[in-house]
Amino acid sequence: MVSRKAKQTLIVFIAFGLLILLPPAVMAAPPDQVADSAVSQGTVKQMVPMDDSGHVTPDGVVVGDCGQSWLYLFNAGSKSAGFIFGADSNWGPMAYVSYTVTWKNWSQDTSGSFGGSAWPVSSTWGSTREAFTGTGTVTAVMTGYVVTPRGPCSINYPGASTVVS
Repeated sequence: MVSRKAKQTLIVFIAFGLLILLPPAVMAAPPDQVADSAVSQGTVKQMVPMDDSGHVTPDGVVVGDCGQSWLYLFNAGSKSAGFIFGADSNWGPMAYVSYTVTWKNWSQDTSGSFGGSAWPVSSTWGSTREAFTGTGTVTAVMTGYVVTPRGPCSINYPGASTVVS
C-alpha cells in the first residue's frame, strides 16, 4: 500500500463523503486462517501454497509506506479461478477497506471484476472468492484503499496469474 497525506484522526473516506468511526466489533481473519477455512469448506481445494509457518504464499505482494497488499490466484477447476487477497497495515488497524479485483482471460479475450468493502478494525484483512473465468491463462490485479488511524492509504496493484481448466 502507498500512503497518502492525511489527518491524524480516524475517518472513513468514501468517494466524496465521510463516515464516522466504526466500532471494533468485526475482526478480519488473518490470510492463513482465511485460507485454512476455505480449504476446510472445500472452496480452495488443495491448491493453496503455504510457507513453513502455515501462511499463504501469494503470487503478488506489494509493499508500500503503510503496509502491504497481496493477491493470490489459482485454478479452482470447472472453468473458475480462485482468488485470495488482502492487506496488512503497519499504520494501525484498518477501519475500512474498499477493493476491486479485475481479471482478464487472455486465451478467451474475456474479462470481469468484483469488489466490495469491509470493516475489519484489524491490522490484517483478507478474503477469498471464486469467479467463472473460462479456461485459459488468467491474470488479475487488485486496487482500492484502506483507512487507518494515520489516514487513508491506497492498495497499489498486487497482481497474479494462473492457468484455469
